[in-house]
Amino acid sequence: MRMAAVFTLSVSNLGLRTSAIPRWVCYLGYLVAAVLLLVAGEDRWTQLLFPAWVLLVSIVILFTRPQVRAAATG
Repeated sequence: MRMAAVFTLSVSNLGLRTSAIPRWVCYLGYLVAAVLLLVAGEDRWTQLLFPAWVLLVSIVILFTRPQVRAAATG
């Protein structure tokens, strides 16, 4: 589950810095990664957090429109 937590952290960080996915999904990803790192070995239900988060990110990407950025003048 550590690999899933690292993947969740990296995708959340990338999504937050590029604004590719909404901020709340990124912050939720940080929370899921923390839970996966700290508790995943103890409770079996926490292993379902990663597939649920991936499903959420997939749905958000599918249904949200990309933000249009203003062109830089210079």
